[in-house]
Amino acid sequence: MPFVVLTTNIPDNKLPSDLNQSITQFLAGLFNKPAPDFSVIVDAGKRFTIGGTSEPAVMLVIKSIGNYNETANIKYAKEISEFVQKNVGVGNDRCVIHFFPFETSEVSRFGTTIQEYRKNKK
Repeated sequence: MPFVVLTTNIPDNKLPSDLNQSITQFLAGLFNKPAPDFSVIVDAGKRFTIGGTSEPAVMLVIKSIGNYNETANIKYAKEISEFVQKNVGVGNDRCVIHFFPFETSEVSRFGTTIQEYRKNKK
């Protein structure tokens, strides 16, 4: 159940119209999780600075169950930064990524927690 929010100061009309879908497919492959489990928000045109400048920038917050560790995060950072460069045109010096782990008891879908949903699905 990854939740992804890409915030940028780039106007929405300057971003690919299928960016949400591209992010979903890319991260589904990278994290080895089903694409239907992803929720993606692209929040464009924000007043956003890095280092005090308003040059094009991206902040990604990626919340996920069971993906993150010190070694994996290094791989993810590299591949996600390359994806952002290719699809948004922002280099890794202007791309901040926050990997945010959470537990199955801390998120809900289908009217229950994911923990309970998985128990009952078996």
